[in-house]
Amino acid sequence: MGFLDTVTSAFNKGTASAKRTGRLAQLRLQANDLLRQRRDLTAQLGASLYETVKEIPELRESREPLFASIEDIDQKRARIDEEIAEIEAQIEAQRASSMTFKCPSCGADVSSGDMFCSTCGISIEEVKAAYAAPEPADSLTCSVCGATLSEGDRFCMVCGAKQELIEEVEQAAEAVASEEQ
Repeated sequence: MGFLDTVTSAFNKGTASAKRTGRLAQLRLQANDLLRQRRDLTAQLGASLYETVKEIPELRESREPLFASIEDIDQKRARIDEEIAEIEAQIEAQRASSMTFKCPSCGADVSSGDMFCSTCGISIEEVKAAYAAPEPADSLTCSVCGATLSEGDRFCMVCGAKQELIEEVEQAAEAVASEEQ
């Protein structure tokens, strides 16, 4: 019986050690999460105190270098935000100017910068209006994400969902419709 007692004792010690190690890891995660929450709250407190103190000269006196650094950073961020907005506007303008449409009358490509279709003469407003018209209701859509599907697609190109169920539902609907007639 001494051997079994030794094995049981070793097993119990190993189990207890594993439990302690697991509990230690869990406590460390909780401590790190609480530390992160504390840092977030102290940052919020610091930001609110900064907004309150920056207008009071007596409180700024000993902290002037900090306030100057923060104001410098705010100015740099404002300039960067302006530049980002300008670049985004340029990208959007380029995208809009390089967009091409299919002429609903003749099928030719029409650039958004054109005034008329160069093939049939239809105005760009009519071309854009036809382009913006909603797709016919009988187009196939993915049951998972709603993306438009091409005839015969077995999988959605957007989310990857298998489309056999759609075919089965359509076949069942056709069968029910034919039975009703």
